[in-house]
Amino acid sequence: MTEVPTGDVDGLDLVGRGVHTAVATTFTTEAAREVALVLAAEVLGGAERLLADSLTFVIEREQFGRPVGSFQAVKHNLATATVNVEAADTALIWGSQQDTNAFRGALFAVDQCIDVAEIAVHVHGGLGFTWEVGLHFPLRKMLSVRRIIDRLERDHT
Repeated sequence: MTEVPTGDVDGLDLVGRGVHTAVATTFTTEAAREVALVLAAEVLGGAERLLADSLTFVIEREQFGRPVGSFQAVKHNLATATVNVEAADTALIWGSQQDTNAFRGALFAVDQCIDVAEIAVHVHGGLGFTWEVGLHFPLRKMLSVRRIIDRLERDHT
């Protein structure tokens, strides 16, 4: 039976608490690429959901007697978010088809998704910063995944 090391909390992670131990998990380069792509795909799903929720919000929410989505600045932000989601999707496909570009594609996709999350917070206005709306949960996940993929890339290139 193998003992599980308790380790020391590093306190740097935004979502979970990172733990330093004497035992390290190591991946082959191929496995690291796959993990990076899978994590980035998960983040992309979160970005797609944030975009869909933001579109619903701006259609339903009214300001000055008009839906918030009718304002030009909001339309432009959501158009940018849509382009970011499509670019992230394309980057993941590209990274999955070319092993040498797996990390680049995953990191690019996550960066695009982080931009989508920031736009979602903006188009929700003051509500976007509240705990109750919960837009910070996927954003925090995206930031954590960004750190993980960056570390995987550094360890395997």
